[in-house]
Formats: sequence, structure tokens, C-alpha cells
Amino acid sequence: MVTASAEYRFPIVKKVQGVIFSDIGQVWSDQNATVYGQGSMGIKASAGVGIRVATPIGPIRLDLAKGDEGIKTHFSFGGQF
Repeated sequence: MVTASAEYRFPIVKKVQGVIFSDIGQVWSDQNATVYGQGSMGIKASAGVGIRVATPIGPIRLDLAKGDEGIKTHFSFGGQF
């Protein structure tokens, strides 16, 4: 498995931030696969935008990303470990 993420956050209003991000990664089940492989063996990438709202129970996150599988949305709340 290989993964990498980059994220830039900027303030919108008090307790609300905007975010621009990019993620790359891949998981292989074949022990002989290489990071630089072709087709299903190659690294996948996505990029998107989102919003973060600070709340007493932790941050609320709403993201919209575009990758190889089209446009996806993701909603979550609480911190990451």
C-alpha cells in the first residue's frame, strides 16, 4: 500500500474553513506488483474542495472530489486518529 495527501486550509468565517486537497494511493494484493505498474497496478489520484466547521463535538467535514471513478462526496465528523 502507498498513500499521500496534501491539503491547504484557509479561513472563510469564524469556525469555518475552506480546503483544497489532493490524494494519491494504491493497494496491491500481488507481492510482485510495482508502484510504477500500468492499468490496475498504477497509482490513482484525486483532487477536490471541502469545508470544515469547528463544533463542540469536533470538526464537521464535507468534501467533493474528482478522481478516476468520477465525482464523489464525503461527509464525516470528529477528529482523525
